[in-house]
Amino acid sequence: MLSELIQKTIEALKNHGFVAEFFEEREDLCDRITKIVGCNASVAIPGTVTVRELGLNTLLKNKGCKVIDRWNGDAKTPEEKKKEILQTLDADFFLTSANAVIATGEIFNIDGVGNRVAGMSWSNGDIIYIVGVNKIVPALQEAFERLKNIACPKNAKRLNMQTPCALTGHCADCNSPQRFCRVSQLIHRAPMDRKAYVFIMKEDLGY
Repeated sequence: MLSELIQKTIEALKNHGFVAEFFEEREDLCDRITKIVGCNASVAIPGTVTVRELGLNTLLKNKGCKVIDRWNGDAKTPEEKKKEILQTLDADFFLTSANAVIATGEIFNIDGVGNRVAGMSWSNGDIIYIVGVNKIVPALQEAFERLKNIACPKNAKRLNMQTPCALTGHCADCNSPQRFCRVSQLIHRAPMDRKAYVFIMKEDLGY
């Protein structure tokens, strides 16, 4: 049985124009996504631990999709990286997670370069969010707290960033050159002219 918080979140997301669904098994979630995407589509995957924990980048490649994977791409120079980012905005699908999904039916994210939140607010194709239950929060304040004390510190540590939060596990609102919490985004409703899916998984995923 779904918790009251999850039920409230799903209903609010639906009311805000998202296709919101809950999954208990990874296999069912991955099957749903591969059916939506098909075999020959292009799929952009920005920096997201969640998608890779599920193995979807490999699964979609094996299905014949053109996967633009920001972590495993061929881009090396700044110019190549910029070109790759622009390619992600032109893909048929933008497959990502979220830093927090609020029970009010809103999605909250923070970014360093801005390419991830750019693809969430606008890109050529449909967007698919995959969210573990650990990222569902009751209100915006809790979303901020989650970012400051969980998501950003863990990502900073994983990436060996030279930031205070990587050492302490808590936000110090620093001015470090490697600070990557630079752009905040709150999505109130599903963007116009594209389909937006939010798939909630019954387990902790990502940060």
